Amino acid sequence: MNSPFNISEGLAIIETIHNLLDLKRSIGILNSDKNLRTVENFSFTVDELIKLNSTLDFKIVEGFIQAFLRPKDDANEISKIDDFNILTATPIIGLEQEVYFIAHMYSLYESFYESPFYWMNADKKYCSIANKNRGDFTENIAESFLLRVFGRHNVYKNINIYDGKDKLSEIDVLVVFSNYAIILQAKSKKLTLLSKQGNEISLQKDFKLAIQDSYDQALICSKSITNSNYKLIDASGNEIHINKDIKEIFPVCIVAEHYPSLSIQAHQFIKYEKDENIHEPLITDIFFFDVLTELLNSPLYFLSYLDRRGAYFKKLIVQQELSALGYHLSQNLYVDKEFDLMHIEEDFTHGIDVAMAVRRLGVAGLNTPIGILTKLKGTQIYKIIENILELDNYYAIKLGFYLLKLSEIYVKQIDELIVLNVKNTFNTGQEHDLTFKFDEEAIVGLTIHTNNLAIDEARDKISTHSKLRKYKEKSNLWFGLVIQPNQNKEPIIKELLVLSDNWIHDELLEDFQVVLSDKYNYDLSRKVKISKKIGRNEKCPCGSGNKYKKCCLVQSLPTSL
Repeated sequence: MNSPFNISEGLAIIETIHNLLDLKRSIGILNSDKNLRTVENFSFTVDELIKLNSTLDFKIVEGFIQAFLRPKDDANEISKIDDFNILTATPIIGLEQEVYFIAHMYSLYESFYESPFYWMNADKKYCSIANKNRGDFTENIAESFLLRVFGRHNVYKNINIYDGKDKLSEIDVLVVFSNYAIILQAKSKKLTLLSKQGNEISLQKDFKLAIQDSYDQALICSKSITNSNYKLIDASGNEIHINKDIKEIFPVCIVAEHYPSLSIQAHQFIKYEKDENIHEPLITDIFFFDVLTELLNSPLYFLSYLDRRGAYFKKLIVQQELSALGYHLSQNLYVDKEFDLMHIEEDFTHGIDVAMAVRRLGVAGLNTPIGILTKLKGTQIYKIIENILELDNYYAIKLGFYLLKLSEIYVKQIDELIVLNVKNTFNTGQEHDLTFKFDEEAIVGLTIHTNNLAIDEARDKISTHSKLRKYKEKSNLWFGLVIQPNQNKEPIIKELLVLSDNWIHDELLEDFQVVLSDKYNYDLSRKVKISKKIGRNEKCPCGSGNKYKKCCLVQSLPTSL
């Protein structure tokens, strides 16, 4: 298939048309009646485009316009609201004297992405090559998005899974980070016209070919890599060696085009499996995946979102995935166990729209939505998370998941208590500890020690205390943390301890655990309180010698995210 322009040239022409029409409307051409000249403000000529952008070639611009120009003799009639509209494919209308009119720029952008598929499919000699290239493009761009988050060392493309000499399946893009794996299957299947018109039988057929088959392949791959006997072979025939102790797998299914209401369809039609290793799938298009990997571009935040979104797969009703992500970024996605369903409106995408416009178009505004990525910066929890970001450790990342689930009010409360304990340790040399649970059902918790001890002694103390607390709670996973003050009385994280062995009865620990209180010295269900009422002008209980009002007076806290 031969075209008078390539993709880069076509995009430059579209952007020039967009800029020209924006310029015309900003100037505000007025007629004698002071009314905006609508036709003129949505019209352009080739000469105007070249005058605005001198790098454009006259013949190439003319060829581009002809490709998207509605034929004057076209007899396309619309009898139903869901009929094909020729203006969708050819949104440019020719007026007199080589003037062209376009009512909505989005239509031109959409057609520029969609139409080449049909042009190339019409070329019988080239269509098979075009379809292969389209599939390769979907895989390549999905890989490039994941590289933003995990880097070259952790991302692999076109990996075949073998059991001996038998090929079990193929993974389009594989991510292995610590003991986590992402298995991404990319499909370039388009919706048929009947499906776009809402035909349920056609929709289910297209959904099976584009999504269900993709997920089924991801499921086969997920089950295969939980068996240590498999081999991974790349496209060049080389064996790929990865950490085979994969504890959690996230299936991701990506399509190459925008499917109307894909999230609704996935919620209604997908048949999936879940076990202790394999999570619920993320089903989306490459456009959302671009935004997701742009905004959550660290392994901890990205994996945490996949974990959270999957946990609420059947509980969340969204028209598009951007709504769920927008809600998560601003409010910290959480659905209480007492609720079966939660619907998220599309207005939660506003912060993402602004952030992406700032990042991609250079407009003025916030390049990161206000919420979980901004509000907790500077807190002690955030500093712990920053330490975790540098680790490639399954349980440390798991701790990050729990910390990221905390609401803003709890983070602020814990922050205040850590700072108070650190100041007290600096001023008096006294040791302090703080213990709380993250998950009552799974019995996961954290013990924090603040002290001025040598690191070996501090490590021994946090290890002993955490082991006793873990045993007392009959927990399979407990964390210990040592925080010490620096010369400016600021908390510094010195040691992170992970206790992940399964709980078993131990006579020695049974005797020693009685020294621990049955109550925590910190409860996430209530606000931090100072046990004794302190006057504003009395000495601060942290031992600094300053008045309470000038030291550790607890301020009123903001509401949760």
